[in-house]
Amino acid sequence: MSIKYVIDKCPVCNTDCMAGSYDFKDKKAVDCERCGKFKISLTGLAASDVYKYKNGLAILNYYIGNFLKSYELLDKKKIDSILKNNRLPNYEQKYYNLLIWLAKESNYSTKSVSGKPNNLSSIIGAVDGQEVVKILDDIWNKRLIEVKYPGEDSLKQFGPWLGFHVHLTPNGIKKAAAIPSSQKPSEKEEKINEKRNIELIRKLFLKIESFPFTIQENFDYEIRIEGYSKEQINFSLSLMKQENYIDGIFHRSIINKHLEVSYETLEVTAKGYKYFDKQFGKSLPSGIRSNNLEKSTVF
Repeated sequence: MSIKYVIDKCPVCNTDCMAGSYDFKDKKAVDCERCGKFKISLTGLAASDVYKYKNGLAILNYYIGNFLKSYELLDKKKIDSILKNNRLPNYEQKYYNLLIWLAKESNYSTKSVSGKPNNLSSIIGAVDGQEVVKILDDIWNKRLIEVKYPGEDSLKQFGPWLGFHVHLTPNGIKKAAAIPSSQKPSEKEEKINEKRNIELIRKLFLKIESFPFTIQENFDYEIRIEGYSKEQINFSLSLMKQENYIDGIFHRSIINKHLEVSYETLEVTAKGYKYFDKQFGKSLPSGIRSNNLEKSTVF
């Protein structure tokens, strides 16, 4: 499929971008400086609940910038699922996210870092560029950063569109390094919690643990969980496997990148049991696995 890219407006953040239409112009492949690269159904966006949620477009923008996989299409079902299962970070987390971003960009040094507030909103989970400027100003007021060519006592003069040049102070580097690991978005367990609804992951653990010890010919291994699509289930399972929480056979088509999972091969690993204990405050019920031949039920 060859897509011709032209200058366009991003359907999510309304920023100038490069985009190309396909599938009778209903779908767009977008390369946006603010959101990133993604594919979206325009009719799906219009029919979704994005405008029913407070800051719905900002939530979508944040998800695209941090968690969306390259093979995923933003259709109505996907967009509504994102809105249902995700929220923007609170102010403290946004503050931490921006400070960590500055630290990573400078390799935890006093090296100068450049950026645009509007483009950073999707990275840190801000509503818009103006909120990024406010957080940046708060960081500056605490003297955790220094600003190149400051002209006023506030950074709010820059506005959301103008670029900025800052560098961390020694105190800023210490502060970024001392941020609790549970607040750092790069932590693996934080990633899996944020990318997918944690309730789905809990149900998947219980479902897998309910399978017979040995593969039974007449047992229904199909995983059906009310409120979640097969795509959501398989993607969450792939995340759990990446973190070594489960073991099993996964296959992705080289033609359309479609992910298939052999459910009957799935098993919870030792690391998975520990994760379940820590995350949910209790152990997986012992003896939940069964050797009977009853059909599996919808969780």
